[in-house]
Amino acid sequence: DTYFPAFKMAVQQGKAKGVMCSYVAVQGVPSCASKFLTSVLRGSWGFDGYITSDTGALAFMYQYHKYIKTQPEAAAVAVTDGGVDINSGGVYYYDILNAVNMSLITMDDVHAALFRSLKLRFELGLFDP
Repeated sequence: DTYFPAFKMAVQQGKAKGVMCSYVAVQGVPSCASKFLTSVLRGSWGFDGYITSDTGALAFMYQYHKYIKTQPEAAAVAVTDGGVDINSGGVYYYDILNAVNMSLITMDDVHAALFRSLKLRFELGLFDP
């Protein structure tokens, strides 16, 4: 009741193109791994931008929240459940391909995240000659 109205207005009326998941957990689920928050954001509110993680939020999922056990699992859960397209920490850099090789996620999952992370850059003309 406190936070959702402001975020909803930012997404729907303000046409936000990027949001950040953080270190917190809601009902035991880290925000960067929340199917619920992703379904509200992308489903109910119609958000079509990218989601980035706070710098250490994905590592927090296994280091402090104990939600999962390994860094490759953190990468996989963030991509599939949390819809996280960009990781500002090192989890994707070091372990997103390990998550693919371990069959925790597919390359299609990675491609979807990559598409969303590059979409805005193309819309802004950053790749124009």
